[in-house]
Amino acid sequence: FLKVTIKDANTNEILQTKEKQFNLKKYKTKTHIDYPKNSSLGELLYIQGWVMTTAENYVKIHIDDKEVTNIERYARNDVIKGVTGYGDTTTNPTPGYKTNFDVSELSNGKHTIKVETYSSKTNKVIETYSESFNLTKHKTTSYIDSPTGNIKGDKLKVKGWVMSTANTYVKVSLNGNEIEVNRTIRNDVINGVTGYGDINTNPKPGFEANYDLSNLKDGNYTLKVDVYSSKTNKIIHSQSKSFSINKYKTTSYIDSPVGDTTGYKIKIKGWTMSTTKDKRVEIKVDSNVVEGIEYKTRNDVINGVTGYGDITTNPTPGFEVIYDASYLKNGTHNVTIRVINTKTEELLSETKTTFKINKYKATSYIDKPTGKTYGTNIEISGWSMTTALEHKVDIYINNKIQPAPNYKVRNDVINGVTGYGDITTNPTPGFYGNYDVSTLLDGKVVVKINVVDTRTNEVLNTKSQTFTLQKYKGKLYIDQPQTSNFSKSVTFVGWEMSQTPDSVVESYVDGNKVNSTNTRIERPDVISGVTGYGDISVNPKPGFENKINLTSLSNGRHTITLKLKTKYGDIIDSYSKVIHVYNNISFGVDVSQYNGTLDWNSLKYNGVTFAIVRAGYRGYGTNGTLVTDSKLSENVIRAHNAGIKVGVYFFTQATSYDEGVEEANYVLNLIGRKGQDGLNKYITLPIVIDSENSTGYPHGRADMITNAARTSALSGFLTTIQNAGYKPMIYASKFWFRDRLNMLLLNNYSVWLAHYTYSVDIQSDYTGMYEIWQYSNAGSIPGASGAIDLDIGYGI
Repeated sequence: FLKVTIKDANTNEILQTKEKQFNLKKYKTKTHIDYPKNSSLGELLYIQGWVMTTAENYVKIHIDDKEVTNIERYARNDVIKGVTGYGDTTTNPTPGYKTNFDVSELSNGKHTIKVETYSSKTNKVIETYSESFNLTKHKTTSYIDSPTGNIKGDKLKVKGWVMSTANTYVKVSLNGNEIEVNRTIRNDVINGVTGYGDINTNPKPGFEANYDLSNLKDGNYTLKVDVYSSKTNKIIHSQSKSFSINKYKTTSYIDSPVGDTTGYKIKIKGWTMSTTKDKRVEIKVDSNVVEGIEYKTRNDVINGVTGYGDITTNPTPGFEVIYDASYLKNGTHNVTIRVINTKTEELLSETKTTFKINKYKATSYIDKPTGKTYGTNIEISGWSMTTALEHKVDIYINNKIQPAPNYKVRNDVINGVTGYGDITTNPTPGFYGNYDVSTLLDGKVVVKINVVDTRTNEVLNTKSQTFTLQKYKGKLYIDQPQTSNFSKSVTFVGWEMSQTPDSVVESYVDGNKVNSTNTRIERPDVISGVTGYGDISVNPKPGFENKINLTSLSNGRHTITLKLKTKYGDIIDSYSKVIHVYNNISFGVDVSQYNGTLDWNSLKYNGVTFAIVRAGYRGYGTNGTLVTDSKLSENVIRAHNAGIKVGVYFFTQATSYDEGVEEANYVLNLIGRKGQDGLNKYITLPIVIDSENSTGYPHGRADMITNAARTSALSGFLTTIQNAGYKPMIYASKFWFRDRLNMLLLNNYSVWLAHYTYSVDIQSDYTGMYEIWQYSNAGSIPGASGAIDLDIGYGI
């Protein structure tokens, strides 16, 4: 960079700065390499070239990373005259350079020559010039005459030749192991192979050797010829040939065993033939080596099997041995004959055969247990017979092995069961034992007997028998409920008796265990009346109330199952009931003195959660006398005590607003006004006015009044009840709401709709709002004798 700055002479402040960039090259230089060109031959490399530059100079030359010394600079008038613009004789009195460089240490192949020109003044490089070339120091070739193809026998003939422009020596190796060779005169090679030296560098181009293979294993081999420079002792040429060695021919045969074999003594017999006498036979049964092999003369084999040696290499080709198979398991096994070269330990031949052995016969029988078995301890007994020399009986219960049984003499078995050994192998064929099953679950249990060969631990025979185990007797009984329709919950009332203490009743919905509120109750009637299932010591509170929450269940059909279990989890007894669940609704009844005496607890257990009790009525005659229902107090109090929500209704025959007020005050006096102590403390549901035709229709006092008068009379009742702090409600039929009342004037009050579809699954087609729906006037439910009105509550 050239930088010019203008400053104020007085203040020395910079007024202006200018910069300019330029390239500086002090000298012009040109380099050329005449030799070597693309390639070079020989161990001495001639280097020649020239350098022209505007600076006084000297040069350094490198071949790869090796510096070349003894560089001679000399005059080159052809260069001085022919190359202009790069100095003259003043800076380039001797532009040429030349030298000879010994490359005998370099490898054949690609190399780089680099010429560096230095300034004589600064001793710094002012130019570098490089070229590549291929170096071939010598031309060398070779040939392997033998071996050719694969080798048979144990002698290897090695023969070949090498020709080179260098003085050489040869090393021959077989798989890395050097073979000593003799060098030989080969005029045929010297005269026939040109361009690779002559007799001066190749006085004995041939090489040959005879190599003993008897100690080598058969397999794949590589013969390698390495040619070394006599000057550098480095490899300048290599050649390889691969081949396989298979020195000997060997075969073998197994005469026996073949097919199925019985008993535990097996005769193994056969023969082997080979072109080498240095061999041995190894026999295996499966992976077990067989000892005690005897070798036999087999003239039939020597005379009949050709091409695998003769009597010289096979004086005793036969072999045989008796093998104790008592420790083999029944089934299929392998016999392997391996012929081994004793010098190299290599495998010359391998022959295999299979045979199936069935050494022993066995049978067994289970006498006990059978059928249904009670208690926590069971007897298992039976017998087994077998031809096995040593055996035992293993007993399993539900696939879990049990302690060893006891054994005893069973002459009936020994004399009666033939073909499975005798008293020698079965001195005590009977077995028996008592086994603890207290931890098993009641139900199907499987006893299995295995007859086991103790030498091989194999199972010779298996016998299984299934029986039903019930450790404890028990009974589960359900008193309530008897109906099937429920919404928020269902409570099962019943009792259980069992022979085991701490038994429990668990609840399941659709097969899944659920939490439930389980209250145990003393039931002297059960303890005294139910026998054979334990007594008060194990059943102090046999009664129970099991409340199951249904709010998480979907609408529709569900199966409730109660299971009586021991503390170990055994199912002693069970009870199932199909119910129908209706979400977000309540089941109720409306009753009067005409329903007689009701069992409110039974109603509760059978799904009733609310009740509307008649408080009274006005007579339909001219006088319109107000009358109290004779069962009012009894029904309200007993329903409440059973856990059922209660409301009341009054049957109206009012014909005016004032009579409606009169009826309301009558009801308030019956149940008690707010703050008074009366039936009102049991009432949490609305007070209802019942508007419908009288039983004397059309002669009832209010049957034929106008809609306006009827609406006004109801308004008097409803307003009075509401002002007294209670929730009022209107009861009427679908027809009555539509045609006999002006609902536009009564739409602030709750509705109880009467529309009989006789099934909760068949919904009313009434389009107005309602909180209670009376869907049947002919219902049947445990706790009530005769027909009863059934209701559905929404949000009740």
